[in-house]
Amino acid sequence: MKIKEKTMEKLELFEAASKDLLDTMQGFKDNLSIQFPLLDSDNWQYDKGSIKVCKADELGFKKRCRVGISYNLKVSLLNEDAEQIWLLFKDFFWFANLTKSKEIPITKIWEDMSSQQVPL
Repeated sequence: MKIKEKTMEKLELFEAASKDLLDTMQGFKDNLSIQFPLLDSDNWQYDKGSIKVCKADELGFKKRCRVGISYNLKVSLLNEDAEQIWLLFKDFFWFANLTKSKEIPITKIWEDMSSQQVPL
């Protein structure tokens, strides 16, 4: 099974980029719920996180970022399903181009995550 590929758009406005990221995550969760019926539940917990604002740079601009976005569902999975979901997650966010964005320094995190076992 393969999750539909989505390419992150290059967006200039924080609000548009933030909405696109939230929509991308929602789409991924929805696709997982379709492919793995055990995940098709009304018990998903969603946290849209918060927005952090950095100090102004030399031009007076303040960079912003959204942190703490999460989807949670307590469910027991077979090892095979957990591994398949993990691979779909890695593929999806690779295709979403998040690992190549300089605004999202995720490359180091990605390397760390790739070397770990799927938590069960």
